[in-house]
Amino acid sequence: MTSLFSSRPFRNKLSICLLLAGLVMIVYAQVVHFDFIIYDDPNYVQDNPHVNRGFLWSGIVWAFTTFHAANWHPLTWLSLMLDGELYGNYAGGYHWTNVMLHLANTLLLFLVLQRMTGAWWRSGFVAALFAVHPLHVESVAWVAERKDVLSGFFWFLTLGVYVRYVESPSAVRYFLVVVFFVLGLMSKPMVVTLPLVLLLLDFWPLGRPEFREGRRRRLVLEKLPLLFLSALSSAVTVYAQQAGGALQPLDKIALSDRLANAGVSYVAYIYKMIWPDRLALLYPYPKAWSMPAVVLSVAVLSLLTILVIRARSSYDYLKTGWFWYVLTLLPVIGIVQVGNQAMADRYTYIPMIGIFMALAWLSAAWAAPGKKSRFVAIFCATAFLLAMTASAHRQTALWKNSETILGSSLAKTTGNYEAANNLGVVYFQKRQFDQAIIHLEKAIAINPDFAIAYNNLGQAYVARGDLDKGISLFRKGLELSPGLIKMQRNLAAVLFRKGDSGGAAALYRRLIVVNPHDPDLYNDFGAALAAAGDIENARVQFQAALRLRSDHEAALYNLKLLEKNKRQNVPHQQE
Repeated sequence: MTSLFSSRPFRNKLSICLLLAGLVMIVYAQVVHFDFIIYDDPNYVQDNPHVNRGFLWSGIVWAFTTFHAANWHPLTWLSLMLDGELYGNYAGGYHWTNVMLHLANTLLLFLVLQRMTGAWWRSGFVAALFAVHPLHVESVAWVAERKDVLSGFFWFLTLGVYVRYVESPSAVRYFLVVVFFVLGLMSKPMVVTLPLVLLLLDFWPLGRPEFREGRRRRLVLEKLPLLFLSALSSAVTVYAQQAGGALQPLDKIALSDRLANAGVSYVAYIYKMIWPDRLALLYPYPKAWSMPAVVLSVAVLSLLTILVIRARSSYDYLKTGWFWYVLTLLPVIGIVQVGNQAMADRYTYIPMIGIFMALAWLSAAWAAPGKKSRFVAIFCATAFLLAMTASAHRQTALWKNSETILGSSLAKTTGNYEAANNLGVVYFQKRQFDQAIIHLEKAIAINPDFAIAYNNLGQAYVARGDLDKGISLFRKGLELSPGLIKMQRNLAAVLFRKGDSGGAAALYRRLIVVNPHDPDLYNDFGAALAAAGDIENARVQFQAALRLRSDHEAALYNLKLLEKNKRQNVPHQQE
């Protein structure tokens, strides 16, 4: 035991692991004081009853059977439920779990890469960049991105077991590769590219003899079970995203625009890796990329790919690193467009490792000839790492709450109507209605067809007492998107307050057809009918609300008033 702890390899490993842990804590320890943010966190945690109840059997069943949030990732739901059990509504607990997973991922990346290559400090440098790069802040500091750090954990476990399998093949070790890969897919389907990455690692750094002996087909056949699981996961994901309305049709974003955006994004991510000065939560999809930007991006991608392919065998790490980056970004590069964003920092969590590897090994090769070049390389690497750590610390601080991260995103991007809309909602929730109106009107000025902003702006004017303005905004929003249920309900409620009980009742009648199991709608419909003088039908609606929920307070109250013939006190709508 003494010889183990005193051995140089062990001391190197321990020193690097402690350094990596320290870097992670320097950047991310602050998140324990952060709040949830308005974007996705309510859907994943705050307003999700399955997560809020903690770890229950009913929640486990739901996690494996739901397409909630337009995805199938049951392990992500289970991990959030466990946090719900441990921390309740304390946001810092959820944040801390993300940090611990990121720390585990950082250490696993170092240990796996060192085992594959035997290079201590190069592997440590790659892991250090992974630990503190500002592009990765979004994946760690955002509770809703639990799926990133959790899937990354199983990604690295899969790599670790695969390396052991290559060193000493056995059915048990291959089975573990499959198990960890499946767990990764159940955390986030972006893991689907992992079988292709394993083939890259077979080439370098593992250098499996099949590549030299012309038996590469055997390596492909070895990955077929994993590729089948990737195809299955992809099919389920596309179905889930279609069901959730997240998949953008071609008539909204043309294929030519998607290809242009993909080419620009590949280069933009590399630029942000080198100079991460304008990072944002939301990057709006442009109306059109300029032709010079597209041509330049394609030229850069083509040149880099040609240089990598034609590099000498002593530079094989460039091939693995570059194609790691290209392949792992494919599922989220926008050819199959999900959501309205042009790109997202969180998408680089795993892909950027390939660039880090290529840079680390290329720098070491450049520094090898003499002491002077080695000193320069070490100085540059250290300076870059320190700069990224400082930048990541500042970027993490912006995730303190919704106001800080959305305000920063709005300042660092142009045409960001979603950030403006969400920031307006934040101010509305804080009852700062004038500020809310400013940002919501900005969202509409940027995108006059953004129906949700009309709903939110209408609510802000209603809260300020301008019912007529609210009604006109709700009606304008419904012209753009007639199917928005929330806006129809808001319009009906304001019409009711204005005394137009007939107009309100007509809207509620249509809403009940779409939502026949909502007791609040029956109560509000009954209130509108009662105000219009249709007492008997009002009683029917209150009774329907109570059949759906026997303890519905508003319906009970209204029904009692009807029975006492106190029509002057009826109706009472659900708050």
